Amino acid sequence: MDFATKFKACWNKSSAFTPRARSSARLESESETTRRKTHAPRCEFDGRFSVARRGDGAYLLYARANANGVSNKRGRFGGRHVQVALHRGDPGTKGWGPFRLIEVEGFVGGRSFENLYFGAVNAVAGYLLGLFPLSSPGRHAIVAAFSCDGVHFSKFLDVTHAGNAGAGRTFHQPFDGLVVEKGRVYAYVQENVRGLDMDRYDDDPNYPTAPPRVVRYGTTLVALARRAVAETRGLAGC
Repeated sequence: MDFATKFKACWNKSSAFTPRARSSARLESESETTRRKTHAPRCEFDGRFSVARRGDGAYLLYARANANGVSNKRGRFGGRHVQVALHRGDPGTKGWGPFRLIEVEGFVGGRSFENLYFGAVNAVAGYLLGLFPLSSPGRHAIVAAFSCDGVHFSKFLDVTHAGNAGAGRTFHQPFDGLVVEKGRVYAYVQENVRGLDMDRYDDDPNYPTAPPRVVRYGTTLVALARRAVAETRGLAGC
């Protein structure tokens, strides 16, 4: 069997998470946050995961939530959002709570035209910092938001324009992970990601002509902490 045939076979399989077969953590697969009729109430888990540890020692697992249950004529749903589950003990053991959608100040998720493609959340400067590829009407950007409890996030701040790749995706996407050294913190973004839309080819004239590359963004820990304090003032969970 050649690679293309293998890939097609894997793609056609259900991507619903089976906790008993695939994880000793026994993650809950039933979710009110997933509404696509093709899988609901099971989570598809068809996006990237992110794990962060809160200040009180609790672990937070972030995954994609397909929160819109109505597809368009092309069979596309949109409405991607981010969901989170919490564990207060050893994350490799049973004890994960149910998934719930994250809440972002000033943002209503789950609508077909709003897409948070995934969340990359990390602890830094006493807060949780989330980076998200956002595809929204008139706004396609890598956005940042701060949180204290990992569920409630401050309003989105644009880090950089990310381009409209269609199908609710952006051309640029953040890495999950931060580098902290010598009083500075760095985040990384992959630009011009290829193969984002199954209905388009990488040589599509609407795709960027520049090759993929990694770009670093940085600031001081002091400046980041000050901004976090300002952005989370009055935020739920803080």
